[in-house]
Amino acid sequence: MNAKVLLPAFLTLSFSLAASDQSSRERVYVGEKACRQCHHQPGRDQFSVWRLTKHAQAFAALSMPESRQIAELSGIAADPSKSPVCLGCHTTAYDTEEWERDETFHFEDGVQCEHCHGPGSEYMDAEVMRDSSRARQAGLRTPVERDCLVCHKEKGSHSAVLGVKQFNFEDALREIAHPGVDGPLDPTDREMADTLPGPKYIGALACGMCHGTQSGSRAYGTWRMSVHADAYATLGTARAGEIAQQMGVTGDPRGSDRCLVCHATGGGKPAGRFLESFDVAQGVQCESCHGPGSEYTAQAVMLDPVAAADAGLVEVDRTVCARCHTE
Repeated sequence: MNAKVLLPAFLTLSFSLAASDQSSRERVYVGEKACRQCHHQPGRDQFSVWRLTKHAQAFAALSMPESRQIAELSGIAADPSKSPVCLGCHTTAYDTEEWERDETFHFEDGVQCEHCHGPGSEYMDAEVMRDSSRARQAGLRTPVERDCLVCHKEKGSHSAVLGVKQFNFEDALREIAHPGVDGPLDPTDREMADTLPGPKYIGALACGMCHGTQSGSRAYGTWRMSVHADAYATLGTARAGEIAQQMGVTGDPRGSDRCLVCHATGGGKPAGRFLESFDVAQGVQCESCHGPGSEYTAQAVMLDPVAAADAGLVEVDRTVCARCHTE
């Protein structure tokens, strides 16, 4: 064949492959909070379903004593929360470079949406998501059994410490089923109001910078594994709707101050009391008990008990818990 004919065809193929490869490389992980803009609505609430699963707690679990036992049985000397062997199945995108993760992405969110469905930057736009073909071309994946088995295979160390049952794909799929077919995709996000004077709520992730695994603390992981961290998500369950009706609450419990006052930090407070780092969907967070943290989070303040108390740090006692834990 004439070389002049082959050359344009080769250049076209090379350009096509390069463009495809570049598109794949430029896909960025955006984090569950970005996915939540469309998938946390009545009838399309995949967020609450995910948040109440062990997938959402997978990273936090690495700070538990059991994880250390499993690591030792597996011959892993490193802290499980820093070991690539553990992180591969306990968080999302652990092996990516910083530029491949948006600011809204956090390892602390464990096995989140994009672990199964692929980095979402190119398919998250509502117009793309409405077209399944375009979404797939933009990187949206539908996981199959072999994808799950990468992590959910039998591991002797896990069985010995946790007594986990053998993985069954069909049963597991029913457990995490998160359909959403009611109504169109409707991105919504809480607008930040002008801040008010006085201490502000900063959110659990900000607290976790000093009280998480990076600093050798189990405080963040212990909270994330608790029902407090799931308190907001439970408002999206059918049982929560029944309780709300019994209380005379109309509409979605997640929009009711009567419910939020005990199911989310800062419930009922004016919007100006929250900094941008705060996320209501994280449930009953550190500041529900310890008070809004904007004034006492500086290390120099926290190391001085008197200064911390003056800055708003609350000493937790029975009265603090009794505000919500009543009859």
